[in-house]
Amino acid sequence: MGNRRVIFILLGGIAACLALLWCADLRDVQFAERARNASVLVGHPLAALDRLVVERGDLYVEVRRQRHGWEMHAPFAAQVDQGAVARLLDAIEGARVSDTIRFSEMKHRDLALKDFGFAPPAARLTLQGGGWATTLLIGAPTPTGREVFVRDVNSEAIWSVPAEVASLLPAAVDEWRLRDIATSDRARLRVMEIKAPGRPFIRLSKETGTWRLLQPVDGPADDRKVDALLDALYAAKAVRFAWPSVRNLTDLLATESALKSRMEVYGLGADVALQVTVQEAAGAEPSRIVFGNRSDGEDALRYVLMPGGNTVAAVSNAVFEAFQCTPSDLRDTRLFSESPERVKRLKVGQGAALFVLSQNDALWQMESPVAMRMDTGRFTAALKQFLSLTAETLSEQTDDRMLPEGFALLPFETQVELQTDANARAMAFIAEDAARQSYRVEMADTPVAYHVAASNVPPAFLDGAAMLDLCDKTVLSLTNDAIRRVTVKRPDGTAESVQREGGAAPDWRAVGEAREVDADALGAFIKTMSALAVERFELPLAVQAALVPSRYSIVTVPLPDYGLKSPWLEITLGVDAADAIRKTLIIGAEAHDGGRHATIRGQDIVFVLQPETVAVLHRPLLKE
Repeated sequence: MGNRRVIFILLGGIAACLALLWCADLRDVQFAERARNASVLVGHPLAALDRLVVERGDLYVEVRRQRHGWEMHAPFAAQVDQGAVARLLDAIEGARVSDTIRFSEMKHRDLALKDFGFAPPAARLTLQGGGWATTLLIGAPTPTGREVFVRDVNSEAIWSVPAEVASLLPAAVDEWRLRDIATSDRARLRVMEIKAPGRPFIRLSKETGTWRLLQPVDGPADDRKVDALLDALYAAKAVRFAWPSVRNLTDLLATESALKSRMEVYGLGADVALQVTVQEAAGAEPSRIVFGNRSDGEDALRYVLMPGGNTVAAVSNAVFEAFQCTPSDLRDTRLFSESPERVKRLKVGQGAALFVLSQNDALWQMESPVAMRMDTGRFTAALKQFLSLTAETLSEQTDDRMLPEGFALLPFETQVELQTDANARAMAFIAEDAARQSYRVEMADTPVAYHVAASNVPPAFLDGAAMLDLCDKTVLSLTNDAIRRVTVKRPDGTAESVQREGGAAPDWRAVGEAREVDADALGAFIKTMSALAVERFELPLAVQAALVPSRYSIVTVPLPDYGLKSPWLEITLGVDAADAIRKTLIIGAEAHDGGRHATIRGQDIVFVLQPETVAVLHRPLLKE
């Protein structure tokens, strides 16, 4: 009898186990079916969402979608951090239900809502779109901490979803408030205004692609300096919010005079505050940022009225300091914006003397006062240095030019004109001191005078001799085959003449006498004359005469003749060349450095030959 009872008990236990296994399988099948139907937390398209409410204890935040994005509607109107709302909606849209527990199962397992953190819920989230609304209750984290319990108020189920859904909900109103001080699209900015008590009103425009000062004076602005201001403005973030806040909600119902008084407490009155206004393309709504007093007890922070005029925050005082600028601080201190390759023609006038240069196919040529090739590499480097000039200070131009103390004559003045394919710019370099260590540069198209150090100006643009130094110093360039005859008249009145005969292996012979040609001396002579290089150029006599200030001085400065009227040595070459059949080199008086002055007949330029060159040319070509 006892054994039969034991057998019945065992059979009953087996049946119970089978029932439990069957129920478990049935639950798995039901969960799989529910998972297919409820794997998405919210079944509505969130792109159509236009209202979002978060309730969390005493916290109530309501945001609504407007034409330009989300805006805070409660507990007060404020701008919203679009990214914070977007991250929450992305988390909700991407959340997948990993487990579901129905109320019937909770009752069977003797569980209540409080066991899942719903009595009361940790937060309440309401989503509302066109024609639909969903309210989600956020409960406690799951035992693993990686998920959180959530339920829809219209559903008899509790879901497990990623914990990110709960972690992205704001714990305070300020967490969703926009902290950017500047909200306009920086890339589209066209106007910026700076208004500060006791300083000139500044207005800048970027209609032409670069920033330009329009007020208080018209002139180019330094893009780098303006961009530095915008960098500071757009990088600034609100450290904390002063008004409105949940602590001063009653202020929102205050009278206009009461609000004006509060703004004055923050130092945001129109007469005492720094105001920065930025505007996008013409017709767009301006955005104004107003900086006030230092924050109470926080010297590193300053109050700011953010765009829209409905939020006062505290920001780093460094932003305010960056805008403590004057119009001169923002002016472009560069004299030019042209690049060397764009300059096609250049005029440099010193008194009545005028140097004219032109560029063709990247090669520079002097046209006046003499026609000469420039050493393009050296001249381009000087031009590049000239175009990169930056003023040390700026000032307003004046109609009266006072003579600097210590000047006996009018201040030395150089006129420069740059011509490009598009336009021409003329300017004057006026010495500001007797030693000419500083120059004031005035341009016809700007009321600003630029003050530059003479050491920064390439000498060629202030001194004609330095300009000539940039010319190509090879004054003769012939092939050996081009020289057919050589005649040398020496200081003692004698002359030597040799003539070339033959073709590939030429034979040189003396003309008019039976002496033998010195092959070594003639070879060195031909090599030197074929590529005759000079030490330096002298200013043309016409230029020197133009520079002599005889009008303002009782002293007449004599012009040198360089000993060329009675040559020390005269060399005539008979050549086969496209431009001439004869080249005559005239060598005159000795220069101070041991070389000799010389010129090529038919040219208006005097140069100095090195002593070594003179020695080769003076050497007898015929043997004794």
